Amino acid sequence: MTSYSDDNYSGFVAIHYIINNSQRDISIYPQQAKISTNYGEQIDDDSFSTDSWDGDLMKGTNRDGWGISPLSKLENANQLKNLRISFNANYDTDNVDDDNTHHDYDISLQLQ
Repeated sequence: MTSYSDDNYSGFVAIHYIINNSQRDISIYPQQAKISTNYGEQIDDDSFSTDSWDGDLMKGTNRDGWGISPLSKLENANQLKNLRISFNANYDTDNVDDDNTHHDYDISLQLQ
């Protein structure tokens, strides 16, 4: 986790994730998401959080938490219109024909 105590930021983006895992044991890391904004700023794997809630999740478990990332190029809050969020998940299997063991999530959010 990055320390932000000596840095100045013009804003932060807070994303609430809810993971409902019903099918199998998975590994998922939305706190390590890459985030881009409509005004051209990209944040790489830089979530500011006091708790770690992502990672390995067992089948039938649910987990939620916040990813909070700094925005250094934001000039005013009305400037932020869209976010693109990407992260991945995977699971272990002995089935060599399973092409779904790795999944890339790519989410676009239009903010209002």
